[in-house]
Amino acid sequence: LNNQSALAAVNTPVQEQALDKARADNLIQLEVLNATMGWNKGPQYEVAKMAASTDLHKQVLQQLQLDNPASAAEYFEKYKKEIDPTQHAEIGKQAKISSAVAVGSSAAAEAWATQGPKSAKDAINMFDMEESVRKTLKGNDAATESAIKGLRERNQAFKDQRTEQGHAVSAAVSDLILNGVSGQQLRQNPKFIALQAADDKMALSMFNMAESIANQKLARANALDARSDAAEVRAERRLSRNMNAAYFQYSNPDVVAGMSRNAIASLLPVIGSEHTARLLAQKDSFSKSAEALAASKIDEGIFKELAQRAGLNSEAKGLTEDEKARFVLIKGAIDREIQTANAEKGRPLSNEEKYKIAQKAFDSTVRVPGFFSDTMMPKGALLNRELKGYQVDVTTTLPPLRPGGAPIIGKQKVTMDDIPAAFIIKAEQEFKARGQTPTEVDIADAWLRSQKPRGNK
Repeated sequence: LNNQSALAAVNTPVQEQALDKARADNLIQLEVLNATMGWNKGPQYEVAKMAASTDLHKQVLQQLQLDNPASAAEYFEKYKKEIDPTQHAEIGKQAKISSAVAVGSSAAAEAWATQGPKSAKDAINMFDMEESVRKTLKGNDAATESAIKGLRERNQAFKDQRTEQGHAVSAAVSDLILNGVSGQQLRQNPKFIALQAADDKMALSMFNMAESIANQKLARANALDARSDAAEVRAERRLSRNMNAAYFQYSNPDVVAGMSRNAIASLLPVIGSEHTARLLAQKDSFSKSAEALAASKIDEGIFKELAQRAGLNSEAKGLTEDEKARFVLIKGAIDREIQTANAEKGRPLSNEEKYKIAQKAFDSTVRVPGFFSDTMMPKGALLNRELKGYQVDVTTTLPPLRPGGAPIIGKQKVTMDDIPAAFIIKAEQEFKARGQTPTEVDIADAWLRSQKPRGNK
């Protein structure tokens, strides 16, 4: 039954009216079903009525968890009698978690604002702030846990900010070196003097790098004899090999996106001027602010809810290494989809848009063949060893067995590795030309349709 009429008015002054209208719409549709199915308002009618009411409130709660999570638990308690009792535990738990996280986050923000550091030089008294939220939220363990987590995240962010300030000092010197300033010239520069005061080891590394670059330029400019030049080339190659190894760990775009520009510039003594310049150019090409980068991640509460529905309980005890890996894999896949959508739209996605992307990722299941039985699993959660040989189920329609009979509807397992790569590329292009984004089931279905019908030669 269609309950969408209630969703637009969630957490507004007309919520009750919207819910009343949704209830009335449900009853109209139930009356039609009652007459069509001949239920006579008996047990089957009551079961359908409770199912429709439960579905209505589940949709409203999902919207509240996106827009006003603090009110989710209160809403559940208010309309509990209209929800299927067999689902109280699951729905009520999620509503309480959403509310607790929101209340805890608010308490953490208040404690940090009133008791946290006011400048970068101030000490951080985490003990007092944590004790404060424990007292404020006494009796609400989930909210307390959320608040303490929020405080610790702020503490880490504050420490990161201090680190970034240190990077800013060394990055200023790095920029001088990249612009051709020699080691001797650095000694007189106020930015280098400031770095010496803040970090004398880093200052020495920067000085040595500036001198090394200047010497290399001088050697080439003076056109030394072949023997000396060969020695210079060998030295440069050794340095290059060492720096290439150091550069490798920073070459991942996700790593670069997670680093500040100053932190990258501070790598100059480690990876050399050429690699540093390359990473800085790559960083500058990212059009993501810190806020946009944060917005490109799926909300933890939403992720856990959807994972639990898909049979992946991240809070279960005794998780195996494989189970832990699945959470990392599918969350990474969802975050990448969100980041791509952010770039395409030119703005951070709303919570609702991110929710739809995450839902699609969990719904995109494939079949992993097993020794005794197969397992259905979200594609994004497959382990490396499962990526080869997984299957998708394609609904097939075969001709009737006799004239005038009904077509035979069934399912056929298709191993994706069996489909040629050239066919997949061509199919994706054709789908996209029609404005569609194909799923693997779409590709597999197209592949089956492209094959000769059974019995043909």
